[in-house]
Amino acid sequence: MSLIQRLHHQQNLSKVILAIVLLLLFLGNSRICYFFYDMSKYTYGSVEYALLNDKWWDLRLNITSVVFMLGFVLARIGSDGVLRFILSVGIGLSLSNVIDRVFFDVQVYTKSDIFMLITTLSFSIYEYVKRRRKIIK
Repeated sequence: MSLIQRLHHQQNLSKVILAIVLLLLFLGNSRICYFFYDMSKYTYGSVEYALLNDKWWDLRLNITSVVFMLGFVLARIGSDGVLRFILSVGIGLSLSNVIDRVFFDVQVYTKSDIFMLITTLSFSIYEYVKRRRKIIK
């Protein structure tokens, strides 16, 4: 098996593994949240129920962002040009959404949001220009 064939096989294996993880997270989203935040013990409308419900939804939206990020990563493998740039931006925005939910306040647009947006665009543009120059040479 030549080097190119091995790399192609490795790339396909990576795609399969990412697709399986993506599907498991997508299909098990609610179950994962209920595993960590079991609200069946509390009465609907109680303070404890409301607090757990907020945490439940935060976890669910984080898992959804990770699913989107994995989808972008999966589509990005083997892509080139403008499509790769757009998928890189999607990966960065999905990742910044998770970081924002975990470490910052998602209700308010702050300096951290602007920083994450600029960082995502900068890295995506840098990668696009670098790959473009490599193609031209």
